[in-house]
Amino acid sequence: MRSTAGCRFASKRCYALVDRAVLRKLQATGHGAQGVRVLVARNVAETAGGSAALAHPVRAYVTPQAGSAARGLLELLTSAAIQTATDAYPTAKAPAYHAAATPLLLLDQGIPDLHGRLTEGSPGGNGLPGVHLVLLVERAGHKPVQIAAVVTGPAGEFSASARVDASRKLQGTLVLHSDAARGQIAGNFTIGRMG
Repeated sequence: MRSTAGCRFASKRCYALVDRAVLRKLQATGHGAQGVRVLVARNVAETAGGSAALAHPVRAYVTPQAGSAARGLLELLTSAAIQTATDAYPTAKAPAYHAAATPLLLLDQGIPDLHGRLTEGSPGGNGLPGVHLVLLVERAGHKPVQIAAVVTGPAGEFSASARVDASRKLQGTLVLHSDAARGQIAGNFTIGRMG
């Protein structure tokens, strides 16, 4: 960051890849990031570097021989509480990191014929194979109604039909629920409304 801030090229067009938390710390303490501006801060396909340029995945796993302490740590790291806390550190408006143990749902086509892919929570993440997905109609004060179920394919892909007999008069929010998968907690994705 100091080299970038003191760019010695005639063009004065230097850049660096840096963690947001490190950049904020350097800027706050005045140690080497003066005059540096953020060029890319979103992990989307349209930005320079594409959807995975800013992803720094950290993977945690345990072997079959691992003891209960190792398994407990993995459960803690992928728990909903830690994921929520990470996404709000140091503040919810300007988090330094993005927790990615919640899977991503990539829909190519919506209701009534769902087609999509379930992937790891980081941009550019691998597909999650063999995950059980259930499409539910949820309504406050009522028991959820299952209208489709499917298991993801080898690359996390899935297809399901959500056609429902009109005489059932279902009303509520359409939620696609995914079971917990390798390194991922269970996911709940609102994909529309019915009725």
